[in-house]
Amino acid sequence: MRSASTVFVASVWLVHGGYNKLLHGSPRHLAIVQSVPGFGGAAGEHVLTAVGVFEIALAVWVLSGWAARLCAATQTIALLSMNVVELSVARDLLLWPAGLIPLNLGFLALAWIAAASRKPGDLLAPLRRHPLAIDAHLEHCLTLTYALPPHVLRPLLPPGLELETFGGYGFVAIALVRARSLRPAGLPAAVGRDFFLAGYRIFTTFRRPTGGAIRGLKILRSDTNRAPMVVGGNLLTHYNYHRCEASIDASADRIHATVQTSDGAGDLDLSADLTNPALPPGSPFSSIRDARRFAGPLPFTFDYESATNSIIAINAARTNWRPTPVAVTVGRLAFFNQPAFSGCTPLLAAAFHVERIDYRWARGVRYPLGRDRGEFQGLGQIVRFNWPFYVFAIGAILAAALVSSGLPIGIHAHQALSLAIGLALMWIVGSLAVSWIVYDASPLMRWEWIRDAIGFHPRTWINIHAGLDESTHVLRRMFGPSDGRAFDIFDPLEMTEPSIARARRLAHNVVEPEHVDFRRLPVDDRTLDAAMLLLSAHELRTHDSRCALFAELHRALAPGGRVVVAEHLRDVANVAAFGPGALHFHSRRTWKRCFAQTRLAVEREFSMTPFVRVFVLRRVA
Repeated sequence: MRSASTVFVASVWLVHGGYNKLLHGSPRHLAIVQSVPGFGGAAGEHVLTAVGVFEIALAVWVLSGWAARLCAATQTIALLSMNVVELSVARDLLLWPAGLIPLNLGFLALAWIAAASRKPGDLLAPLRRHPLAIDAHLEHCLTLTYALPPHVLRPLLPPGLELETFGGYGFVAIALVRARSLRPAGLPAAVGRDFFLAGYRIFTTFRRPTGGAIRGLKILRSDTNRAPMVVGGNLLTHYNYHRCEASIDASADRIHATVQTSDGAGDLDLSADLTNPALPPGSPFSSIRDARRFAGPLPFTFDYESATNSIIAINAARTNWRPTPVAVTVGRLAFFNQPAFSGCTPLLAAAFHVERIDYRWARGVRYPLGRDRGEFQGLGQIVRFNWPFYVFAIGAILAAALVSSGLPIGIHAHQALSLAIGLALMWIVGSLAVSWIVYDASPLMRWEWIRDAIGFHPRTWINIHAGLDESTHVLRRMFGPSDGRAFDIFDPLEMTEPSIARARRLAHNVVEPEHVDFRRLPVDDRTLDAAMLLLSAHELRTHDSRCALFAELHRALAPGGRVVVAEHLRDVANVAAFGPGALHFHSRRTWKRCFAQTRLAVEREFSMTPFVRVFVLRRVA
């Protein structure tokens, strides 16, 4: 269906742009353009040529599949705009004025079906789940374990994984491996490849939906000296392989390893004394036994698949695993010079060495983290919550169309009605298209951007909504062990719109909220690390009510805490998309006046699509 839709949509644009406009196959098209004031005579011919080139470009864009959803949105805006002009100034030249809009809405439906095909990255997702069991022989494996503050490492973890800590630290393992005979399981060792690998991993745990927690490593980066390993590794996993030049020289009592990478982030130079089994000075481990729990490869390696919101777990089996503590001298280690680790000094906690290990990585197993959002889930919710508006609007359009075509009214009245019908249809289709872009196609509702917006791992946080909560369960996975609460601030005296009542009635929230008064939040003074208001604060319709809520957040926010506010704004983009519906939103100036009045400063702001603005606030003493 989608392939046929793509070909059909592209063909329509190609015929109209090439035959009807550039080749003047239909003189009626030129007459329509020349009916527009200012486009008479030769000017109309030039405009017709430009439109023809544009329509052919659209055909090529549709067939290319590049940015398919943006392409569908462009077609929607362009076609509805042309329809408004045609109905307003050239109605007598149209073959079927009453049917113009319905036919084009059907065409646009096919355009959006064509655009809804899966992204190339989604198609590759099953391939990158470590689909093959792999065997190898590890000749040497030297692992350095570094201790870092948990708040530095947690932002590097995807949803679903929890940082494993000990003694107030999280841990990164740097494994340097010289391996022999890497090959798909079941094949003879002779067909395998030898290689060097440097891997950077975080110690984590994962709570399986079927029950029980398993320990494993989340790989941040991999460096290897074999180009086929880079290609194959990045094709079959998300392990972030880079090509490097490396050497690992081993003797009976010493190992020296060097790595050079093109981006410099994986450069290292270190030596290990295999005869000195002591822990490094200042290690957070009090014994070799404690340190051995963080001695490198664990039973599982974890990966996150964003296309399906899943964790991929790869089980490993090994023989002769007896890690021996060693002393290391690090001359250079560039990995921790990256911005993610700025402001902290990694502490060498332990180093271990093993040799002559047979190793097998099983095929990856996918664990969905939660119900995947449907491709049109957000759009469907908008329609369900606001269906009376759409029924009324469509009824009004049909009535206006009947009046325009069935009653003997003047040409100016016809033009006025046609313009009104065109604008109404444009806003209906535009609002639905934008709703799909914002709530289904963009990253907004996956919520991963919140981690970067806050900039640290909050220990105490709240998520404030008015009855529809699609984020708290994701935030709990994202933030791991923390004190997170969901507050429902619905107030029937403040929030009287019927759409809110329908949303509350139809919502299926995963997390049961606490019903609270937004004027008196049940949070102690200066104890809150983060507060999220995700498309909810605008439901407080008066300035005083909004200020009352944000004053409470100022009271509860801890030093260094952050408030994340995501909202549609009453601006040009949202007015163009939603028409009069944009009056439900508040302007950027209104929000900033409220923030300033409640002593909350905007630390940064950014857009999630042109239609949603995010404010990150901090407390002003």
